[in-house]
Amino acid sequence: MNALLEKEKELINKPIIDFIVKYLLNGFKNGKDRVVKEVNNNLLLDFEIDEDKSEIKDIIIINKVTITAKVWVEFPTDALTNDTIILKVNTSIILPYNFENKEYVIANLDELKLTDMST
Repeated sequence: MNALLEKEKELINKPIIDFIVKYLLNGFKNGKDRVVKEVNNNLLLDFEIDEDKSEIKDIIIINKVTITAKVWVEFPTDALTNDTIILKVNTSIILPYNFENKEYVIANLDELKLTDMST
């Protein structure tokens, strides 16, 4: 599955990155209680796929996701500053494959939450 997975990585990354960006721009506060106003496009994803429960072009189960994101956060004075945050997803991500649109979609979107693990 690992060799085949490399070809699928972009398809797997896209819905996860889309979720992360939307989540962060929806009033997310970093560990210093500052609201994220912008997300740079260079998110770094690190994840583990449950190979026992996953099948390419069927369903992918991701058990651990860690994200490093460069963001712009707002100070109380309306000024912006950049920050690098490390995020974890609270639960597994379930990605069934949509054959009609030829893409993976997140099935359990309503269950997903991000936590800032930065120190």
